[in-house]
Amino acid sequence: MWPTRVVLLGGMCLTALTVTGSRPLGQALGAPPSIAGFGPAQPSTAGDGGELRVASTPTLQQCAELCISGSPACIGFTYVSSNTTCTLSGWSPDFALVVASAAVYFPRTRTSDQNTSSVTPAVPYHLVVPTSGVTLRSGPLCDAFKANLQYLLKFPVDDMLYWFRVRNATSNNPNAPPPPGASYGWDNGGPDKPYGLRGSVAGAFLMGAGGAVRWGVTGSPSTVELQQRMKAVVRGIAEAKAADGYIQAFPKNESSRHENPDYVTSWLTHGLLEAAVAGESDALSLLRGHFDWFNAAAILPTFLPPAAQTVPFGVSRTSAEFDHGHKIYLIYQGLIHNTRLALSSVGQQQDVDVAADRYGETWWLEQLAQRNLSAVWLRSLYPHNYEITAVEGYMDLYHITGEPLYLDAVDGFWGMFRDHWLHVGGTVAIKEWMLYPPGSYFLDTTGEFPHGSPTQKNCSLDPAVPDRLRCPKDDPKCRTCGHSTGETCGQVFWVKLNQRLHQLRPLNATYPAEIERTIFNGIISQITPLPAGSDPATVLGIRQFAVMHKVKMVLSNISTCCEGQATRALGQLPEYVASFAPDLATVYINMYTDAVVSLMPLGESKLSLSIETQWPAADAVSIMVTGPSTESTVGVSVMLRIPHWLAMASAEVTVTGAASADSPEHYTGEPGTYLRIQRAWQAGDKVTFALPMTLRVTKYTGLTVIPGHDRYAVEYGPILLACVGGAWDDDLDSMPIHGVSTPLDGGSWLARSDTNGSLVFTVTAGNSAGLRFIPYFSVQSEMFEVYPAFTRSRDRILRK
Repeated sequence: MWPTRVVLLGGMCLTALTVTGSRPLGQALGAPPSIAGFGPAQPSTAGDGGELRVASTPTLQQCAELCISGSPACIGFTYVSSNTTCTLSGWSPDFALVVASAAVYFPRTRTSDQNTSSVTPAVPYHLVVPTSGVTLRSGPLCDAFKANLQYLLKFPVDDMLYWFRVRNATSNNPNAPPPPGASYGWDNGGPDKPYGLRGSVAGAFLMGAGGAVRWGVTGSPSTVELQQRMKAVVRGIAEAKAADGYIQAFPKNESSRHENPDYVTSWLTHGLLEAAVAGESDALSLLRGHFDWFNAAAILPTFLPPAAQTVPFGVSRTSAEFDHGHKIYLIYQGLIHNTRLALSSVGQQQDVDVAADRYGETWWLEQLAQRNLSAVWLRSLYPHNYEITAVEGYMDLYHITGEPLYLDAVDGFWGMFRDHWLHVGGTVAIKEWMLYPPGSYFLDTTGEFPHGSPTQKNCSLDPAVPDRLRCPKDDPKCRTCGHSTGETCGQVFWVKLNQRLHQLRPLNATYPAEIERTIFNGIISQITPLPAGSDPATVLGIRQFAVMHKVKMVLSNISTCCEGQATRALGQLPEYVASFAPDLATVYINMYTDAVVSLMPLGESKLSLSIETQWPAADAVSIMVTGPSTESTVGVSVMLRIPHWLAMASAEVTVTGAASADSPEHYTGEPGTYLRIQRAWQAGDKVTFALPMTLRVTKYTGLTVIPGHDRYAVEYGPILLACVGGAWDDDLDSMPIHGVSTPLDGGSWLARSDTNGSLVFTVTAGNSAGLRFIPYFSVQSEMFEVYPAFTRSRDRILRK
């Protein structure tokens, strides 16, 4: 007889075995051990399957109970009825690849009680993110913001509401005529084709529009039309709402299938929350009504994880398996919708309970807290940059509950991910379907073949990577080349995670530095700015991947996962410029761009901070206090972020008072910190300083190597540069640079050459003179290379 193998994730219980209850998060775990560094900390397991203990139990249910209550590390078990052997398993890399791939997943039970009490965070945040009052005037952020407005106007209202109306009409009359509009984009396909991700397009639109309409942007198109469409979409969803509060575009009986309960529900939740911030208050009541249904739904246990048998890594599911679970096992896509709702004005404790007790994965939290690298790239199943969105949710749960393990896990993940799965420039270096070992930094995909090409060169894995860590050779998705990289979704999630951490630790300038480089190199790079006088119809869409090799992806307008998250981030760009302390006595300037920041949150002041700069094309920054001359002074602290990439030992800051008799005040700021300037500010006061940058060259250490060559990337401050203007070498599959003997010394072979502030560096050494390096975000259709190939000189070979 075949053994029964079961996996329990976190505090999961077995509905099929009528086991109830779950292990409280902090009770069994205690404080996780402190492990220095980021090396893989091995869990307490034995054997290839992470074996913890072998016992004898009369029944399968007793074996399950032994796992649930008898061992905090147990996430699965195998029961052999012929000899009543019960083997408990903990997580291990082998378990992720071998045991879990053949496991039968059972859903955890739900509690019958729905706690409707409001949510009060146990751990306060020390920064408030603005939702209005920041105006972008010019520069790369402003250009991307305005292009996003035009992108959003491409979404027809009737198309976005099509499946909501179909579901509403057919629930009453199966033969109801089709509504106006048509199925659009990923509502009709995407990774869940032929089922579609119905309702995700409306969610994506609301994410972007809800963020974009609440800011002022100099020279931007009118946002009136966008506001009207947003209102129409919210109204249309409300008109299609079921009597019990259900609002999704897919039928209720499909609530446990495909990616409906996780991805699609998250997209619509994000969208309605952003619409609510933009003034659509009905969006909150829609969400509250739906999650009252969702949290109590009898079908809820089958949402997670897949009830069908899982399959080995990389092997496509059958349609039957797909119907009962998820095409991609992404339990962590669903955590975020409950935690974000919980922290809204209509949030309830039931939202927290579902997130913690039914979506939470305690085993994973333990491994992340222990800095186990394998828990990132070998988790069960399908490692993905979407793990970040779950970590966002766990950060929310720490904010709400104060449970230390949540924060320990977040910190562990953040350190590992930054050090091993972020490319130079801050784009993500991991995605589903393939395996991405720590520090692999694959460069084997292009915009032409974002998922890989069988004919591509220089893409073999390091021989040290064992065969069992490669996807199966008979899998049609498995290629020697094909490690998609720089997925825009992941960049947005990374920014959102760092924003939360900065709210918790406002004086830690590392988090806004991560936000800055990822926004410039991995988010605004994904949309094409509108050239002056051009037709807005030329904005075709948003790129799905920030590839680093050969050509960028074409722009798409079908509401892919990355379009949804990118339009969300682009619509919220102003909120990353500044933030405020909850005591209304401090404003933090986090990024430097040409913008105006209202001080209205600080005591209803009519004063503003006018940030005047052409950064990153120029170094000078001036911040002028503007407003009515009759306005009284505002006694607040202005916290200036002094970037770590500053090309000098300190920043010299001068404050000039409005009164002519005032003598200038001088301050010194240390790179990588915030400089506090506290005074009674009035209109006419001025702060001036410079942010000079320097070239930084980084040698490529990943697995996409070119024999006989080294690869190097160039940054100017936090701005990733790309090599353009050269010939593509098909044999090397790169844009080579010849005759440069000291690549790490960027100043010896690159010289600033722009004359109009466009930030251009020209190669001046060797026989590759004439090649240029420009900001990656400026690259559009031309051929480029982030890591060009340098001929390895004999001297460098000897020194190696």
